[in-house]
Amino acid sequence: VTEEDLCSEIVSEGFAPDLTLPDGVTPLSDVVNQKMECRHHRMLGRPLKRVHILALLLYTGCDCNYEMCRWARGEGNKLIRNEHQQEVPQQLQRFRLFQITLLQAVRLLNDAEKRSGMRRYDETHKYKWYGPVF
Repeated sequence: VTEEDLCSEIVSEGFAPDLTLPDGVTPLSDVVNQKMECRHHRMLGRPLKRVHILALLLYTGCDCNYEMCRWARGEGNKLIRNEHQQEVPQQLQRFRLFQITLLQAVRLLNDAEKRSGMRRYDETHKYKWYGPVF
C-alpha cells in the first residue's frame, strides 16, 4: 500500500478534510515528515514507512477512524438476502487499505520495540514503557 493509495481511499470514503490539520491548510503529510525524523522513530531504527505513520495519525486523531471502526464492528453492514431469502448482514470492504496499513504499522512498531528493549514486562506481566513517547 502506498501513501497515495491510502490518501485516495480516505478521499473516496468522504474524509478528505482528515488529510489536513484543523487549520484546513496544513497537510497531514507535514506531520508525517516530522514523525519520520522524531527521536523515538530513530531510536527504534526507523521501522515505519510514511504510509504507516499516516495510518497511525489518521487512527489517533481523525474522523475517518470512527467510521472505519463502526464498519469493522459491523454497524454499517448492509442487509442482503441470502439464497434462502433471509436477510443477513453483508460485510462491505470499506477502509480496507486503512485497516491493512494500520495493522502493519502496529506490528512493525511492536517488533521494533521488542528488539530495542524499550518495552519490558514487569512482575505483574504488564508492559512498562522505558522509552520516549512517540
